[in-house]
Amino acid sequence: GNNKGNKKSMKQNINAYVDAEAQFVELMNKMRQRYPNKHAVSDQTLTNLIRMEHEQINYPLIVDLVSFIIQNESSFQNQIRRKHPELNLPNNNNNKAILIFLTGMAEIQKCIDTFYDFN
Repeated sequence: GNNKGNKKSMKQNINAYVDAEAQFVELMNKMRQRYPNKHAVSDQTLTNLIRMEHEQINYPLIVDLVSFIIQNESSFQNQIRRKHPELNLPNNNNNKAILIFLTGMAEIQKCIDTFYDFN
């Protein structure tokens, strides 16, 4: 009785895993068609794109990324100056901006609110 139920449950789990794996391979093939240059996009990147929730904005991540950029700004500028001296970047530029593209006014307001909540 119970052993039969366990075998059925195990078979269902295996079938679900096989179905999920087949869906993943199909998605991976679609992503590979979208990004055909294998050297431009790694399999790991494609895997992360497949797993990602494309409809959800991670506002704390935006705040963390902007904070990281601000905290490491001089290091970034020095690296750019060394690699691209032809840009003639000024040593002290107070006119700086970080552009964050969001889908609408509600998302922009939520992002601003998140910045204020973290500071």
